[in-house]
Amino acid sequence: YDSDDDRLTLVQIRPLASYVEFGKVEIPEDIPKDREILRGNRMVTSHILKGIKWMVYVDPEVYSESGDFSEVARAVGEINGRLEGERYILVGPGRWGSTNPSLGVPVDYSEISNCGCMVEVGIPKRGMIPELSYGTHFFLDLDLDDILYLPVIDGEHENVFSREWLERNPFTCGDHDAVRLYSGLFDVYLDGEKEIGVVFDVAQRD
Repeated sequence: YDSDDDRLTLVQIRPLASYVEFGKVEIPEDIPKDREILRGNRMVTSHILKGIKWMVYVDPEVYSESGDFSEVARAVGEINGRLEGERYILVGPGRWGSTNPSLGVPVDYSEISNCGCMVEVGIPKRGMIPELSYGTHFFLDLDLDDILYLPVIDGEHENVFSREWLERNPFTCGDHDAVRLYSGLFDVYLDGEKEIGVVFDVAQRD
């Protein structure tokens, strides 16, 4: 309600998709620890995404120290355009789409629109914690495009942010050094009942 104009406006909101067609999701128990890349335990909705060939990752250290925040966002958008028609996993520090670059990468939705799973990593020492966006910056877009969301808090109990995997495995850099592109085979399991979400590398398990 706008009191200045004495005008009432109706807006439409939608609930976050529940992906009920997947029913109960059971995360594989035999995932080797060295292949578990990400794990979170909040705001998880049941779903499975398998056989993803690409992961786009924004390195928190390089991102924070570079100061080229808008250039990082454009570099993510460039890869998003190249991967049109492919679902990929998007991983970055803080809030995707934040208007405050110190809290997260200031992308527009068009720059991440092809991803299949968006991961926000809370980094306490970088100040990118505790208020992640939980997907709210792109809430309706994520819902309409069936894009999964997973928050991960670095260092929090039962959360995993595997820098070891990210440094051990080969990648190519995007148009900015902070942006990395990994190729391989990745699965995403989200168990909404137990509030656990996992992203892991399956390239050599199969």
